[in-house]
Parts: sequence; structure tokens; C-alpha cells
Amino acid sequence: MAKFQITIKGLVNELYLDDLRDKTHRGLMGRALAGRSTGGRLFGYRTSPGPDGAHWVVFEPEAEIVRRIFRLYADSLSMKAIAAQLNAQRTSLPGQGHAAWPHEAGLGRVHHPHHLGERRSTSGDGSGTKRRSSRTR
Repeated sequence: MAKFQITIKGLVNELYLDDLRDKTHRGLMGRALAGRSTGGRLFGYRTSPGPDGAHWVVFEPEAEIVRRIFRLYADSLSMKAIAAQLNAQRTSLPGQGHAAWPHEAGLGRVHHPHHLGERRSTSGDGSGTKRRSSRTR
């Protein structure tokens, strides 16, 4: 009888976690579609509390760096050249003080959906694995 109870309890727990995951994703999707923060930190933005929850606001000191990266990228500079220029000017790396900018970091900034004016959410890809996919909203 104990094995049967353990099996049933495991099944109930799994169903509970599936339901909780779905509700969490639904709540985060609603926040994202309303333009509110879903957590995390994005270079060039900060969150500001509001009556309906936190929302994104532009943080000018970092936003200017993002704009500069976009301008340099539009002028056909490579990510390596952009990183070298940012390092030569001792531009602060997000969250790292004056650590060196790796060339991959600039690429991530230029192509981040939020910087392109898109709202994206991530969710499981439906395969039952922990892989994640993102969808433009």
C-alpha cells in the first residue's frame, strides 16, 4: 500500500507543479503585455514602482551607452571594434564597474529585443524539456 500512496502523491505533486508553472507564465505574460517589469535587469533601463506594479523607465547614463553602441554598429563597426572603443574610453561594463567589455557583450546589447522596441516573453518550447524559446509579443 505504501508504494501506491507514494506513486499517487508523486503524481499529485507533478500536477500541482505543472499548474503552478502555467499560472506563473500566464501572470508574467500579462505583465509583459501591459509593459510592466517581469523581473531581471536590463542595461539602459530601471524599474519604477507604480500603482499597477513596476514598469520600465529609461536610465539615461546607461541608455546613452546603448545609443552609442547602436550608432557605432550602424556605422559598420564590428563588435570587436566597438568593444575596443568602449574599453579605450573606460566605459563601465554593466554591473562590473570598469571591467573590460568583451566583444560579445556589445552584440547582445545591440540585438536585445527590448532595445529594438519589442516585447518578448520566454516559455517552455512545449517539448516537455527545460529548453526555452522566446516569442515576440
